[in-house]
Amino acid sequence: MGEITEIPLRLKSAGAMGRWLAYGYALFRRYPGISMSFAAIFVVPGLALEYWLLATDYALYYFILAAGFVLLVPFLFAPYYHLATAVSRGQAPPVLPGVLFRTPPAVLGLGMISGALFLIWATDAFIIYSVYFSFDPLPGLFRGGEAGSRAVSFLGWATLLGAVLSLIILFITPFSIPHAIDDGSGFVDAIVFSVKGVARNAAIVAPWVALLGAATLLTTLIALPLGLALFPLLAYANYDCYRELAAKSGAAGQGAAPGGSGRAWNREKRRTE
Repeated sequence: MGEITEIPLRLKSAGAMGRWLAYGYALFRRYPGISMSFAAIFVVPGLALEYWLLATDYALYYFILAAGFVLLVPFLFAPYYHLATAVSRGQAPPVLPGVLFRTPPAVLGLGMISGALFLIWATDAFIIYSVYFSFDPLPGLFRGGEAGSRAVSFLGWATLLGAVLSLIILFITPFSIPHAIDDGSGFVDAIVFSVKGVARNAAIVAPWVALLGAATLLTTLIALPLGLALFPLLAYANYDCYRELAAKSGAAGQGAAPGGSGRAWNREKRRTE
């Protein structure tokens, strides 16, 4: 397992986000079928839910669930990290059943944290909704008027609550799940690695995570079908960010399986680029 207590984590900021996104795009183009099949698992039900809620004038319900989805995304992106890890080691990309059965306990624990935060968010957001609208549907919401004004106020309070929960996710999950998959680290070690990575590279990691969250939220709200391509691209890009961070710390790919060295990752990155 990679040592994470003495890591001088420093990322080079010049062009970093563009570099990570380019890697994500290249890896998506290399495996479009399997990438989109993973995304379809939550995009297709999401489209059905969106249609039903909008048709029944519960548009703000969809906002609550879409914002909560952002809290679950780090865990839901785990299959993409499995694929990226396998590719970086020169292995065949995994199939979905195999990924589910090989999920490390640390990732399941982190998924439980994400799920708990989602439940906190959904419960509190629906309580706030009930204060404003008594769980009633809101016909004509997008035509303004009193309902529109109250909706803006609701969104303001809900956004404040969501910002607090997002801050927790910002520190815990950006690198912990890919680190647990790539390095085989335990639950605590994965969280410590992520927290240190964020804290020591806040100038670049904070905007990066904000970009991931904003892109995910906006796609979920207004263009969910694009998630079939965008979600895997963002996951692969974040994996590249993690691997760059881990390579500088000497903690990349040392615990999960042989062949996960930084040199192997660099060779694979050159091929995808």
